[in-house]
Amino acid sequence: MEAGEVIGSGDGNGGHESADVLARLMADVPILITRTEHQVRELSTYDALSDAELAEAIRRNVDDAVTSLEANAIPPHVQLSELAERVVRRRVEQGIPVEDMMRTYRVSLAVINDRFIELAVDADVSSRESLRCSRLLWSLSDAFMTCVAQEYQRLSVESALLDDQAKADLVQGLLFGTGNHSEMVRACETRGLDPSASFHAIRARVTEPAALAAVCRELQRSGAERGGAAIVSPFRGDAIGLTTRPPHPITGTVVALGPPLPLTELEASFTSAGRVLDAAVLLDYTGVVSVADVSWRVAAINDTEVSRLLHDRYIAPLRERGEFGEQLLQSVRHFLACDRNVAAAAESMFLHKNTLRYRLRKFEELASASLEATDVIVELAWALEIDAAAGHRPDTNRTA
Repeated sequence: MEAGEVIGSGDGNGGHESADVLARLMADVPILITRTEHQVRELSTYDALSDAELAEAIRRNVDDAVTSLEANAIPPHVQLSELAERVVRRRVEQGIPVEDMMRTYRVSLAVINDRFIELAVDADVSSRESLRCSRLLWSLSDAFMTCVAQEYQRLSVESALLDDQAKADLVQGLLFGTGNHSEMVRACETRGLDPSASFHAIRARVTEPAALAAVCRELQRSGAERGGAAIVSPFRGDAIGLTTRPPHPITGTVVALGPPLPLTELEASFTSAGRVLDAAVLLDYTGVVSVADVSWRVAAINDTEVSRLLHDRYIAPLRERGEFGEQLLQSVRHFLACDRNVAAAAESMFLHKNTLRYRLRKFEELASASLEATDVIVELAWALEIDAAAGHRPDTNRTA
C-alpha cells in the first residue's frame, strides 16, 4: 500500500464506528508509553535516549497512528520521508543502528495496535472494522519503515562521500605538505594512525581506471595487516597514501614506495615515490617498487639534460647506420646485461663469440669510446636504459 492511499471502507472523515475508540486511544498515551518503553529498553542501543525523548517519540507514533485511522489513509510519502529524515539523522547521531530503529518502531506500532484491539472489543466494534484499522496500522508501519530504510541508505552514501573527501584531504595534506599539522595529527588519531610512527608514502598506477577504487581498498587493507596502519585514496587516476608497512603486490598495478619517514617529512617520501613511479612505468616494472629496486635509473629517467647528452653521444651515431647500427646496439645491450661476459652474451644472442667481438669493436669505432673505460660503461648503461624506456626495448616486463 502506498502512502496517501485510502484503505478499505469508512467515510475518511473520522465518522466511522471506531471514532470513540480512537479518542480513548489518545487518552491512553501514558499507558502506551509505559508498555513500549518496557520493550524498547531491552535494546541497549536505546540507552542513548532519555526517558523524555523516548516518551516523546512514542507519543508522536500514537498521534500519527490515530491521524491515519481518522483519515482512513496513510500520510503522503513526502510527509513520511520528512519525518524519517529527522528521526534517522537523530538516531544516527546517537549511534543507533538502522535495524534497531526499525525494530523499535514496529514494537511501538504493535503496542498501539494491541491497545486499539482491546478498546475495540470493549466498545463492541465490528470485527470487520477492527481488521480494517489493524491493516491500516501495519500499512503505516511498512510505509514508514520503507522511508527509514531509504533515508538511512541516502545518509550512508552521503556520509561515505563526506568520509572519502575527508580522507582525501588528509592524505593530500600530508603528502603535499599543505595541511595544518595539528589538525592532521588529530585526523590521523581518529583513523587509527599513530602520529609518532614512520610511514611509507605510496603512489600506484593502475592499468584499468575502473579498478582504481578496488586498488585503493586493497592497498589500505594489506598495509594494515599484522598491526600495520594505512590510508589510501584516489588522486588524478592514481592511488596515493601512506602506510607503516609495504603493501602486497597487485596484479596490473605498479606500486611505488617512498622511504619510511615521520608525518612531518612525508612530502619528501611522496616525492621519492613519484620519481620511482615514473621510472617504474617507463621501464616496465611491475609489483611494489622502491628506490632500491630501480637504483640509478630513477635519476636517469628524471634527468632529461644528461639523458639527451648521452643519447647523442652513444645512440644517435649508431642509429644513423640503420640496421647495422641497431645490431651493434643490440650486441652492446646483451654484453652489458651479461656483465661484459662475451661468451654468455654471444650465447644469449645465438652468435659466435668472434662475431660478437667484431660488433663490439665496431661499436667502439663508431662511438669513439672504449668498452674498457668505467665512465663509458656507466654512461652506456644510462643511455641504453633511457633508449629502451623511449620504446626501443623488446617486449619484456620486469618485476621488482
